[in-house]
Amino acid sequence: MVFIQSLIQYLLLAFIFFGQLGRVNFLGQNFPIVDVALVAYTLLALANRPRHQSSKFSKPTFVFLTYSWVNLVIQYYIHGYNPVTPAMYLLRLSCLLLIFVYPPIVSNHFKKAIQLTFVANIIFGLFQYFLWPDLTYMKAIGWDDHLNRLVSTFFDPTFTGLYYLIFLIWAFHNHQKILSIVAYFALLLTYSRSTYLSLVGAISFYGLFSKKYSLIIISGLLIGLSIFLLPRKPGEGTKLGRVSSINAKSVNFQEGMALFEKHPIFGIGYNNIPFYKSNSSSSHSSGGYDASLLNILITGGVVGFVLFVNAYSKLVFSSPLIIQTMFVAVLIHSLFANSLFYPHTTIILAFLYHLEISSKYRK
Repeated sequence: MVFIQSLIQYLLLAFIFFGQLGRVNFLGQNFPIVDVALVAYTLLALANRPRHQSSKFSKPTFVFLTYSWVNLVIQYYIHGYNPVTPAMYLLRLSCLLLIFVYPPIVSNHFKKAIQLTFVANIIFGLFQYFLWPDLTYMKAIGWDDHLNRLVSTFFDPTFTGLYYLIFLIWAFHNHQKILSIVAYFALLLTYSRSTYLSLVGAISFYGLFSKKYSLIIISGLLIGLSIFLLPRKPGEGTKLGRVSSINAKSVNFQEGMALFEKHPIFGIGYNNIPFYKSNSSSSHSSGGYDASLLNILITGGVVGFVLFVNAYSKLVFSSPLIIQTMFVAVLIHSLFANSLFYPHTTIILAFLYHLEISSKYRK
């Protein structure tokens, strides 16, 4: 069982690299194959968990997940919505939280494999940016029509930027200067403003709590200069002063709050949002609202939101500083995109969390 779990871990890393290139159809739903591996890994990690293992994060996580599943069942009996799709998404959310509870098989080989996954994705992304910059035709198959932006295998510069930011923080922490520079360069080419803000927030957080105040100043100047020197190629996405996406996100937030106000206490049930959105489409991003915490508030109500924040805060506060910095980056990023539950970044963050925890105990 341990060998199989270890094998699934490496498969997860491979599927993370392939990103949206690896998708499957199941029960009429199209989703990344990484979701299948995630469920398999979680079941194996649960079976192989150390006896009497417990953490401050475990109990509140199970409380939140129990509430979410019960709430989903109740919403089904009240409204009669098709429960298959919401249940599949809630299963994925459950696994994404549980991988922080149940650790992987940690080894030096696994650590190197994580680094290789990051590097391979960046290399692919750089090739895509310079050789395949025009992805506007992909709008016809449900993806955003990006032009002259690094999107890599995720087909989305916003999530790609966050993925590279997590690697940048980790490489910096491990004093890997060349990899840090490469990750930073690739991150810039995503032209993702939410990622830039997350980078500034992460540096500020780390600098303040590690008392490295000069890092904040130097990094701020470097980021400002880098953005100023970025090539302004044709395309709406490369215009950092664009307001169209800001207006769209503002409308998206207002619509989400309006839905929350109709169901404030217990919400509408996890991922039942498409049944309430009048403009649901075949787009790969049409299943919820942009902000992650807003989705939790809408689907779980105030009760679910409080339970989630309680669980997540215990995870963050019990983490080493470098992992807390990554969480800060993700939380800031999730104000503009549903990145808190994006499987590719969340899985890799969970693995890094366990690597740092195991390293801490070995010292």
